[in-house]
Amino acid sequence: MAPTAPRLRILSVGGNAVSAFLSWRLQATNACDVTLVWKSGFDAVSQYGISFKSSAFGNERFKPRHVVRTPEDAAATKEGAFDYVLLCVKALPDIYDLAAVIESVVTPQHTCILVNTTHTLGVEAHLEQRFPTNVVLSLVSGAELTQLGVSEFEHKASTEVWVGAANKNAAIPASIQQDMAEALAMTLSTGQVDCKVSRNIRQQQYERMIGPIAFHPLSVLMETPSHAALLEKTAVAPMIKDVMDELLRIAEAQECVFPKGFKEKTIEEMVRPSESNSIMYQDFMARRPMEVETYLGSPIKLAQAVGLKVPRIETLYALLHSVNIANQQKPKEAPVTPAVNGNGQFPTRLSSAPAPRPPMNGPPNGMMNGRGRGRAPSMGPPPGMRRGGPMNGAPNGYGRPMPNGYGSRQQSRRGSIDNDLADEFSHVVLYDDIPEGGSQMGDDLALRERELMLRQREINMREQEMRMRRGPPPPGPGPRRGGATPSIRNGGFDDDDDDDDEYFDPTSRPAPPLIDPDNFDMMSVTSRRTRKAPSISQGQMRNNPE
Repeated sequence: MAPTAPRLRILSVGGNAVSAFLSWRLQATNACDVTLVWKSGFDAVSQYGISFKSSAFGNERFKPRHVVRTPEDAAATKEGAFDYVLLCVKALPDIYDLAAVIESVVTPQHTCILVNTTHTLGVEAHLEQRFPTNVVLSLVSGAELTQLGVSEFEHKASTEVWVGAANKNAAIPASIQQDMAEALAMTLSTGQVDCKVSRNIRQQQYERMIGPIAFHPLSVLMETPSHAALLEKTAVAPMIKDVMDELLRIAEAQECVFPKGFKEKTIEEMVRPSESNSIMYQDFMARRPMEVETYLGSPIKLAQAVGLKVPRIETLYALLHSVNIANQQKPKEAPVTPAVNGNGQFPTRLSSAPAPRPPMNGPPNGMMNGRGRGRAPSMGPPPGMRRGGPMNGAPNGYGRPMPNGYGSRQQSRRGSIDNDLADEFSHVVLYDDIPEGGSQMGDDLALRERELMLRQREINMREQEMRMRRGPPPPGPGPRRGGATPSIRNGGFDDDDDDDDEYFDPTSRPAPPLIDPDNFDMMSVTSRRTRKAPSISQGQMRNNPE
């Protein structure tokens, strides 16, 4: 029996689309044992694997040989050294050390490090310095990949992938670098991936990165996610073109060649409508660290290595670096909780107890402030001053803000006090629409005014009910006791639910004798009402129909 060919041991580090796609196609070759480092959604990937919807390979779910949370967990398996380590993580040199991420799984003079540089520049130098006896290759993916869920991805169109060495290593012959790149390309080709070995991987890197480097930092600085709208801003289009010219000069100094019209074609592709904002703008809005070093810091270092001046890139680097730090230091938006007044206290709530009942017949002799028995005027502000808003105008009975500089009508955005009391009672009352900086005196006046208006309205309704119970006035003309019905024209109470033009005031009959509320016996009244009336014969009814 022929001996079994040794299988390549591959470790893929990174929970993203490129890492999942390469792991899927390498596993499909049946010549590789793939260990996948997947941190976010580890349980789902470990148990069910990763699913792909692909226009080229169909729909498939695959499960790597091993799924671990960290590279250290992969190193603890002790099944032998890894032949290839695919590093597909976001490059943030100012946040963490890329070399430290894979240090535990790199075997000197054996492991080949393949770093994904599809969206970055200049990260290879640090890895080559940290691992001088290991081959470091760069990868640029041209496949269109979309992440649909934690472990679900979609692949469209191309499967083009380029691999190659970005820098020459004096400790490693160029022939060994070429052999390692060709071996990986051959393996990926077995998995139906169009993998090519590039003689100058910088060419593919600049072709992918010149557009994003010119647009994405300015998009963040201008806070304009739309690239088409960004070009319309004053002096932005010339700035973008100048940044692209500086990048093209750096690339040409590194033996890259670009076709005529490359800059115009790149701009056209960048302003094409997209379903989502750029990754850098998403990081900016989420206050996550942005790729400032790999987008702008690395081109500056590359320019210095070839002796070029790049003043516009240096300016963008200084500005974006400052914005990146300030954006991460911004306080998180506090959850919406009950607001407090200017004294640091919760605003006073209206009592839920009913107001004291007024006398049945109002003031003595039926007079209301000298206005007779008509509708009583409002006890609120004097004539000419606008009264408070309608009953449902503001939550919890709080009136509109006073038009005297005590605050605006905008909802309070201040952080609430850190108090368990606020959280416990936040479901009971909403403290919005409270003017910021308002004084306690202003709040008390508004509440007092509302109380008085509610009491006056109750008095008016009870008087109207009693008058209608007295019945119609006797026939014949008679003088009308009481003055004219007050309206908003003469300073009366104007309720939104009433119609002054259709108001009926049955007050033409004489007023009944006054009742002293202190000596009034309600039980005697109710007992007379419930007492059985004597029967009336039909003869009596004909003699006295009333």
